[in-house]
Amino acid sequence: MKTPNSLIFLLLSLATPATLAGDVSVDFLAPEKYQDVGINQHDIDRNIRTLEQHLQKMGKQYLPTTQTLKLEILDIDLAGRYEPWQPPPLHDVRIMRSSAATWPLIKLRYTLSEGSRVLKQGEESVTDVNYLDRVSTSDRSDPLHHEKQMLEDWFRHKLSMPDN
Repeated sequence: MKTPNSLIFLLLSLATPATLAGDVSVDFLAPEKYQDVGINQHDIDRNIRTLEQHLQKMGKQYLPTTQTLKLEILDIDLAGRYEPWQPPPLHDVRIMRSSAATWPLIKLRYTLSEGSRVLKQGEESVTDVNYLDRVSTSDRSDPLHHEKQMLEDWFRHKLSMPDN
């Protein structure tokens, strides 16, 4: 039996990323109280905007169009630390070390829904203790490289599993 071309096209379109484009809303709760999201207001605003855009991009990449994700960011502690006691120009450079004090950390609350049905929800501290040892193909010159990679790993493993 020969399958009609229109049926083949329909089946292929169902299996393509076109069915992925979930909606993500991100609320940053009390960012003025975050541990470390930047050295000045310009950095803070840019970093928050960049993380929001990255999370929304992941929703489009990993979630079906029928799903929505509501994220509340409770705290951010970016990878590395500023060491103001260092001589210029290092005093305003983020120093990355393998100690716990410099791991990236983002505390968040999430609700993944499909229509009125809640699929997953929780509150977590997302961190990456091995952030300096990772092999990555992403842009290492991006100042939020480690945070983006950590969030993408969390997103893929926690939210885009087959049980969604």
